[in-house]
Amino acid sequence: MNYEASKQLTDARFKRLVGVQRTTFEEILAVLKTAYQLKHAKGGRKPKLSLEDFLMATLQYVREYRTYEEIAADFGIHESNLIRRSRWVEVTLVQSGVTISRTPLSSEDTVMIDATEVQINRPKKELANYSGKKKCHAMKAQAIVTSQGRLFLWISL
Repeated sequence: MNYEASKQLTDARFKRLVGVQRTTFEEILAVLKTAYQLKHAKGGRKPKLSLEDFLMATLQYVREYRTYEEIAADFGIHESNLIRRSRWVEVTLVQSGVTISRTPLSSEDTVMIDATEVQINRPKKELANYSGKKKCHAMKAQAIVTSQGRLFLWISL
């Protein structure tokens, strides 16, 4: 579903389909627009999809965990373009400190941190992802969760 089609949805249905409230979506979009203007201040070719659609595609991937190929086909772009743009959206949001949660953490909150290595297929440049200890190619993933079970931050390195 693209952004234009989601404008006709009610707020409750928007949250059920996209995974975030409409106000949260608009806040995230404002951060992305600022970062995009800084990155492309000198101009250049306009993207085929708007930032709203790239954010929708990224949220679809995070929420539904469909393949990039399926999502790219829905939006009418190539898979590699979607992967590159989704990665930019994720990195920009992590660098800006945007979290999906509506309530920020206070000093009294208890958080649990969990990290693990996820095995991946052998990449072309293998040294960065090679774990000599486990003799396999892996990426490190870290999650920070509050004691109430609310996911606060997910990082994949």
